[in-house]
Amino acid sequence: MQATGPASLEPLRIHEFFVFERSGRLLFHRNYANKAQEESIDERGKLVYGVLFSLKQMIPSLSPPELITEEGIRSLSTKAFTLHSFESATGYRFAAVTSVATAAQQADVRRVLEKVFSQLFVDLVMMDPTYKPGTRIASAVFDGAVVQAFQTVGVV
Repeated sequence: MQATGPASLEPLRIHEFFVFERSGRLLFHRNYANKAQEESIDERGKLVYGVLFSLKQMIPSLSPPELITEEGIRSLSTKAFTLHSFESATGYRFAAVTSVATAAQQADVRRVLEKVFSQLFVDLVMMDPTYKPGTRIASAVFDGAVVQAFQTVGVV
């Protein structure tokens, strides 16, 4: 879905960012909207991961075989938000919830999610000798680099 009218002129805003491991365990979460949430961070992560997992499982039954890929869902748009997703070959999932995004903005966020995995996550988290795989990411450097990556494509 593409935004039309005045809403498409507004900058894209990021509300939340998530990193999940293959099993669905939440490794990183940041709420950029500063809105209080009714559920805990873990519950929120389970909801987002559950949506991504469920849609990936549904795609084969809804799509022609020639259109099915291993990458799962790239984005899901509603009238209120867009959920963007990138899944690495190793099973890590990166998700961002933004304001409603145009097709061009969805492509920009997709590139950011790919960059967050290939450059930031690998270099700042997985190569960090103090990080234990499967535990929460507590790196302020990673957090700041994620914010900068989104800002490079105009996401605020």
